[in-house]
Amino acid sequence: MKCPECSLNHKRSVGMVCSCGYSFVFCPKSSDAVTDGKFLALINKISGNGTYYFTPLQFHLQYCTKKYKEMKTQQNTGIGCFLFIAVVVFFASHNLTFALIPLGIAFLMAWAKKFDKPVSLKTSLGLLDKWKSNGREIDKLLEKPRLQNPPSECQEPDIYDYGVERILLVEHPILVDLFVLNNFHCHERVLILCQDGYPDYLGTQAEKSLEENPDLPVYLLHDASEEGERMNKNLETSSLPIQTHPIVDLGFFAKDIAQIKGLEFINRQYANKIPVAMLPYPILSKMLSNALNKEPGTIASSSTEPDINIGGIALAYTCLNLFDDYGSEGDDESDFG
Repeated sequence: MKCPECSLNHKRSVGMVCSCGYSFVFCPKSSDAVTDGKFLALINKISGNGTYYFTPLQFHLQYCTKKYKEMKTQQNTGIGCFLFIAVVVFFASHNLTFALIPLGIAFLMAWAKKFDKPVSLKTSLGLLDKWKSNGREIDKLLEKPRLQNPPSECQEPDIYDYGVERILLVEHPILVDLFVLNNFHCHERVLILCQDGYPDYLGTQAEKSLEENPDLPVYLLHDASEEGERMNKNLETSSLPIQTHPIVDLGFFAKDIAQIKGLEFINRQYANKIPVAMLPYPILSKMLSNALNKEPGTIASSSTEPDINIGGIALAYTCLNLFDDYGSEGDDESDFG
């Protein structure tokens, strides 16, 4: 195990405390299957080295992606070894080779199958819990909504200095925190609310903006689930006066998620019903910015709903190839201890 503090290669056999005094949390030879260095590298990747907040689901996706790459490497190595042995045996004895082919194929299929099982959400959350239970903090982790009151670093008169050019309604409160605490609302001049009215202190400002500007567009962002895709219908009874405003549903939609390269592995768990809060913030913010800055009528359609303009944000995501770019950044195995 490589010590995150002094970079010493510490032997597990001498205990869980490095000579520099650092106490290891994870033991890679146990069910943890991760080292402290790898865990911290994952956190740094997700948070941009402490630049932005992230959700437990984003950690889960990153951990699953890393484990999937490791398993595929092991799988390919195993297949290569098997083929090498098969060639050697073939030249040594033709008859033995033909006898071993069915057995070899059966073994290879059974062996490869064990690499095809995604990491469970429970496992990923367990790593976060174990780290915190050992007295370690994760500063940028957003586990529950915390914006019942305005952020302490913002002064109330300054919150709306950026002006409101659009309103974004999200399905879950945690998304409000994710965008607001990362200052997405300021950069994009967008007022962000949850469909249930959270946070309360922004409700009055939203109503005022809608009343003052009858052309103010309202954007919807939801999970690729049945409930998420019903969000536009649920808003028919909203207390916000949005009915006469242009409404753009940015998705997600399950059929769009199926087209996103890089999510195939995690999709086996979610059957294309990926939560918005799972996508890495750099990708989510870039594709959302791309969609918000297009004219509503020019955004690619993902549905034929007659009463609402559908954005199909996942299609913008695919076109920008953001997942491939993100996955290739900072992916040096030396970062993982």
